[in-house]
Amino acid sequence: MSITVHRLQRVPSTQDAARRLVDSGEAAVGDVVVADEQTEGRGRFGRSWLSPAGGLYATFVLETGPLLSPLAGLGVVRALTRYGVEAELKWPNDVLIDGAKIAGILIETVRDLALVGIGLNVEEAPHPAATCLRSVGCGARRGELIVAIGEELAFLESEGAILDAYKAQLGTLGRTVRMSMEDGSAIEGLAVDVDRAGRLLVETSRGVHPIASGTCRHLRPAGDSPDPTRSGYAVDDDRKGEIVGLIDEAIALEERAETNYRSAAEMTSDPSAAKILGMLADEEARHADALRTMNAGSVQAEVSLIDAARDWVGGSIEGGVGAISSDAGLLDVLRRATDIERTTETFYREQGAASDDAQIRALFERLASIEKGHFQFVSSLVEYYERPEEWVESAEFGLRADY
Repeated sequence: MSITVHRLQRVPSTQDAARRLVDSGEAAVGDVVVADEQTEGRGRFGRSWLSPAGGLYATFVLETGPLLSPLAGLGVVRALTRYGVEAELKWPNDVLIDGAKIAGILIETVRDLALVGIGLNVEEAPHPAATCLRSVGCGARRGELIVAIGEELAFLESEGAILDAYKAQLGTLGRTVRMSMEDGSAIEGLAVDVDRAGRLLVETSRGVHPIASGTCRHLRPAGDSPDPTRSGYAVDDDRKGEIVGLIDEAIALEERAETNYRSAAEMTSDPSAAKILGMLADEEARHADALRTMNAGSVQAEVSLIDAARDWVGGSIEGGVGAISSDAGLLDVLRRATDIERTTETFYREQGAASDDAQIRALFERLASIEKGHFQFVSSLVEYYERPEEWVESAEFGLRADY
């Protein structure tokens, strides 16, 4: 297949460059606009997409049509398969490897054409919540990948019926998910299917909800409920249901916190801030694992957060107000995190004190202490966000005995 490639070096966004080329008549259906680096890369809902040199940043000009979003995600997955990379999709079209994001897709229109923007991490992962081709042992060149993606997109367009193939690659199905809508509302439930319009069908206690647009967060696989009898933890049968319910509630709180931090890590354009938020998300995930196995010894505070925060704030202050201060929506995410941490700490302290089970008390007391540290930590990030020039003096992490 012959693909006309418009090669650029450093641009704000390949989407904007492609739009200009289409408007001027220099680009048409089948063309692709490629840049070595983007300075203002963006994803869905206006989120920043970190685009350092070494990644693949391309916009494919296609005909508009139904199910274009699933088609684009499936095209990337199939292209990676050519190079021995097994990936899956998170609804609607995020590309993941072992749960870590490796590629994102943004679809916009110009006139009667679709601009399918694809950002693929090749040489490095811009933040801890992501991965890249090099880290999974793939040495494919960007030029080869662009051709492969273009060929797969063209084939899928001609093939027509793609829904079954899409669902086969959609790792979201069968998982418990949290869907955050543009209006601020959210629902949690089981992702059971995708309808003919490409909408995700989420089942809750109130029925099945078709979701056309929103941010999807994977919480845990279907059927992955806590079992306090693992790892030799003994409990009487008549109390097992009560304890399972308590642990399940705790896991839900930890997953909620993890989801919030991962959202913030993806949202920020500051790599250092993304590292800190990713570390917080990883720690919450470890808490959930500890709850599933009732292993209090595996719960440790991530003390390296302190050094990471010092490095971030020190660099930001030296260079002026940090990039995090201008990231739209991030402050709201951080404020929500403080509420989540306060709620989670209170839950652990109250339920731990009320329990007559020694292992639950020990685990919940340890978790409560760490969540209090998280609350103070994130509160300090909010404080820096609001008053960046004063943060170092007013919130020195090294003086926080609780963490």
